[in-house]
Amino acid sequence: MQAAPSAAAPSAAAPSAAASAPSVTDKPGFHLVAELPYPIAFAPLGSDALLVAGEGLGQVLLSIEGNQLRFRPELAQLDQPAKRTSFVSAIGGAWPDNTWLALSGSSDAGPASSDVYQWSGSRWLKKHEHASGVIDLIPWRGSVALQSTFFSVPVMVAQQLYELSSTGTKNLRASVCSASGGALLAPLSVQEGALSIFGYECGVNGNAPERGSLTIETWSKSGAKSKHRMPLPADWLLPERLVMQPDGPAALFAAQGKEPRRVARFVAGSWQTVTTLPAELSALEAPGTLELWAVVGSELRCWTGREWSVTELPTGALPAKASWKSVWRRGAGDLWLIAGSDDKSWLFNTADGNRITALPTETERSAHAEGMTREPSDCPLPFADLLALRPFQLGEDTAVTLSPAKARTILAAALAKEPNFRELQFVRHSCYGEDCVGAQLSAREDAEALYALLVADARSVPAIERFARSNVRCFAPPTSEPFAVMR
Repeated sequence: MQAAPSAAAPSAAAPSAAASAPSVTDKPGFHLVAELPYPIAFAPLGSDALLVAGEGLGQVLLSIEGNQLRFRPELAQLDQPAKRTSFVSAIGGAWPDNTWLALSGSSDAGPASSDVYQWSGSRWLKKHEHASGVIDLIPWRGSVALQSTFFSVPVMVAQQLYELSSTGTKNLRASVCSASGGALLAPLSVQEGALSIFGYECGVNGNAPERGSLTIETWSKSGAKSKHRMPLPADWLLPERLVMQPDGPAALFAAQGKEPRRVARFVAGSWQTVTTLPAELSALEAPGTLELWAVVGSELRCWTGREWSVTELPTGALPAKASWKSVWRRGAGDLWLIAGSDDKSWLFNTADGNRITALPTETERSAHAEGMTREPSDCPLPFADLLALRPFQLGEDTAVTLSPAKARTILAAALAKEPNFRELQFVRHSCYGEDCVGAQLSAREDAEALYALLVADARSVPAIERFARSNVRCFAPPTSEPFAVMR
């Protein structure tokens, strides 16, 4: 994710409310780099980028490196497979030395979990199992910041912000909401060592507050937190997106009543229009930035804060049902542009972008995507999560916990009943938000047998079912520490 400009409070100078005329700049035209039989989306990583190819549960990654589009089969290689219901929910960092990937799974009810991976140069290495859906991530002060939430929830949802380091995760206690589920108002930003998250003041039970605010929360490099609030009139629609200008943040508002669609800034206690927008303007996605890009007729426009820079779109390049989707500015005079229809995508560039490898067909793409979630057929050393010392739950921390001492007692009692398990070596680890104790087993069936022994101790541990687990995987957790149990 590219760093965005500073989110400092705007100056009090009043902006002009007049619509800005476009300023046509002399830039090279677009040429077609590739036509693909599936949707694609940009994931900018500094001067390079990955492309998410496919949608839903069947996604793989392509790369743009040195302005060359290529397919690298190793981008579908994970040291530990993702869940079968996983999709790419976030990519961030810089390619190739500090690149992060989140694969998430969710349900229609909203709860989600994520596996977080880091690129090693030849495959993705799992670094963390997160208890909710990661929707954005960005390197910060030698660690990585994770923004997470719950998908498929059509109401205001609190955003969670964590710092993931080699020692675990730290909850940064964000207090902003998204307008709906996993919808991002703006991506995470790191500027001059400070981390910022963007959202709205939270309401009650998922409803918008009577008088809400667009809110920016910032953590300095030392970890000190500050908040910048920009109150919204009670009768205004929530802004479509945040736009960063040289003189501070602005927002894109939809047309409402007599007010046209517009970009407005919060100045001296009120929102003032910077520029009005033509009705035919269609805003584009610009992942990883706080820039406003749009298409008007045959023009691709970018708002500079005072005027529009303009690049002519390729003429006659798209069929009738296709539309422009997303843009990525790799550098001066080097724009990449995606167009798409129901079953195809087109990738354009204004510089020397070209395709240097064959790209996967739809059948090949699906096969690679399936391979990312496939467990090994033999699974020689399965690992089982057995006890959760602190079960995860939404909202406030649960008041019921299982002490490490009690967990040792339960496990020792189980080992005493079944001599075949007495050589097991237990570890303590994080498992999707829970503080777990697990063990490497010799066979999958052993997990069910151990679970039965653990829940049989219900008389000494009320509600033991809350803590006992029988989740089995073919790989040990990303990080763990020994958990000694008396034999």
